[in-house]
Amino acid sequence: MSKSSNTKLKRRNVLVDEVGGTEQVTYSSDYEENTGFSQKIINWIKRRLRAWVESLVFVGIAYFVVVQTSFVELSMSDEINKFFFYVGLVCFFSSSIIGLFFSLWLKFGLGVDVDDWEKYAPRSVPAATLFGVLSFVFFIIAYWPAYSILTPFILGILYWGLMNVLVLLPF
Repeated sequence: MSKSSNTKLKRRNVLVDEVGGTEQVTYSSDYEENTGFSQKIINWIKRRLRAWVESLVFVGIAYFVVVQTSFVELSMSDEINKFFFYVGLVCFFSSSIIGLFFSLWLKFGLGVDVDDWEKYAPRSVPAATLFGVLSFVFFIIAYWPAYSILTPFILGILYWGLMNVLVLLPF
C-alpha cells in the first residue's frame, strides 16, 4: 500500500503528556472523524421513532375511548342530535379537504414549500381553522345528550388521536 493511500485510511494522533513527556500514539480512521454526519442521521431516526411511538400511544388511547364509549354505534343511533351531527360532519370534511389540498396538491403537486402556502392560498388556513373549530362545537352539541359533561373530553381525545394518525402516514 502506498504512503498516500495509507494516510487516507488512518491518521496518526500523538498526545504528549506535559509532565512526564511521554507520547501516546493513537490511530483514527476517517469514519471515526466523520461521526457528525452519522450522528445527525441517528438523531433524525430517534426523533422519527419517538414521534411514531407517541402517535401510536395517542391513537391507541383514542381507539380505547371509541370502543369503551360505543362511539360508532352511538353515532348511528337516534340518541344524538342528528342535525348538529350532520352539520359537524360537513364542517369536518370541509376542513379535511382544505388540509388535503395543502398537503397533497400544494406540497406534492406544485412543489410549494410549507412556508409559502399562505402566498398561494391566503384564505385557506383561516377557513380550515374555522371549519375545524365549528365541527368540534357542532359535535359537542350533537353528542351532549349521550355523554353530557364528558362530551368535550371524549371528543378532544378522539380529535387528538385523529391528528396523530396523520403522523403515521408516509408523506
